[in-house]
Amino acid sequence: MAFKDKIKFHVWVDPKYGSMKKAKEMARKVTRILGSLPEFLRRHVHVIAILSEGEGANIDGPGGVITWHENTFNENGFDEEGFMHETAHTIIDNDMYGTTAWESAVQADPNYISQYAKDYPDREDVAESFVAWYALKSGRLNNDDEEKISTAIPNRVALFDDLYSNEDFYPVSGKKSGTKYSMPKKIDYNGGWYHNC
Repeated sequence: MAFKDKIKFHVWVDPKYGSMKKAKEMARKVTRILGSLPEFLRRHVHVIAILSEGEGANIDGPGGVITWHENTFNENGFDEEGFMHETAHTIIDNDMYGTTAWESAVQADPNYISQYAKDYPDREDVAESFVAWYALKSGRLNNDDEEKISTAIPNRVALFDDLYSNEDFYPVSGKKSGTKYSMPKKIDYNGGWYHNC
């Protein structure tokens, strides 16, 4: 499959959906949500694996494989937030963890943005903080939520501003980057449970 900006990826759908028609419906539903995220977050997603059972989502960051469980969908907008969190693991984690800039920002900030980030600072703080930064930059938050983010993690926000404000934000920005993308090869996502697929 491919998005309008020509980012290409594979979609694997659980055969338990029973028919190709149902599988395609689910693939369209999931990819529509993923397609709403900025280009720079999607370009390292190679495979979306959609399962009919279970809850939650996870990513094999280096392989760019997002596993999405149907019961993860909800009416409260978690879908976009969940995808952003998982895609942040593919690119943002590598830019942050283990760097002096990230460690300094964490030390200087008074809080974590969520309990999840606090409980798992070495694997979830970046993704949780990045989602908050993006929400702050989107202009969709009320003043109270903007204040909470700006007060809790001001140094992380500033670091994300420095590193990502000039990235390709299509379709949010309305302007495609023009980058040419090719279909990911098996070597791009080889590993884990899906290597024999």
